[in-house]
Amino acid sequence: MAAVKSDIKSDDSRLKALNLFSFDDGDSVILGRDKLISLLKKSSKVSRADLPRDIDFIIKNGVLKVHIKTLLQNMQVNSAAFEGWILALKTWLPEHINYVVLDFEIPEHLTDK
Repeated sequence: MAAVKSDIKSDDSRLKALNLFSFDDGDSVILGRDKLISLLKKSSKVSRADLPRDIDFIIKNGVLKVHIKTLLQNMQVNSAAFEGWILALKTWLPEHINYVVLDFEIPEHLTDK
């Protein structure tokens, strides 16, 4: 019986996660780049807080979508260190972020066979 309960809970979690990606923006809570920066400044109390230009951040229904534009950059530069930015945003804005989605395109020269 416990295994069945576990499967049901797992199914409920998957359905909840799928509902976060609602296509109807009328019912969605969307936080764009400017709002994220404003919230980050307020929460961190760092008036000069900013986000890198080469990474797009948006929160929709509690899902932080991170679009990486410069996939092949040195990970030590600000605009490529997406993991650090995700951790910082989750740390400073936990009430707004439940899940994270990474989005990027693989450069063509890497997919040519």
